[in-house]
Amino acid sequence: MNDKSYLATLWSGPDPVLAEAGTAGKLLVAKIRLALATLLLIPVINSLFFFPVETKEGLVGLSLASGTFVLAATMYVLISRSFTPSWLGFVSSSFDVTLTLLDVRSATQPNCARLRKAAATKPKSAAVRNSRFAWRNALG
Repeated sequence: MNDKSYLATLWSGPDPVLAEAGTAGKLLVAKIRLALATLLLIPVINSLFFFPVETKEGLVGLSLASGTFVLAATMYVLISRSFTPSWLGFVSSSFDVTLTLLDVRSATQPNCARLRKAAATKPKSAAVRNSRFAWRNALG
């Protein structure tokens, strides 16, 4: 096999049937991402407007959830209009991974630590004692 023809086959576009299946898969993932971003907005708006405890935290949560929703909606619109450049899959995957890592990182921040400390120092009920037991077993 000729080196030039081998490289040409590597860089050529995918088969049309395969490209259509890839677009359908991307559209399904975009719909799921948009639904989850919408679900993410509900508790943030609820806590900000109906149970305002700390306004700064609520505004940060609202800005992050709104940004997530806007980016998810943008990706959905692009994919639904058959705009599928080669970089869009990488960008959407990176977006999903970044959001997941931010979510995991935020779960280890001071609010969660405050809850663990409250459960460990003030056992008021069986539920608190059970959660204290669970946290100790989970954390080692």
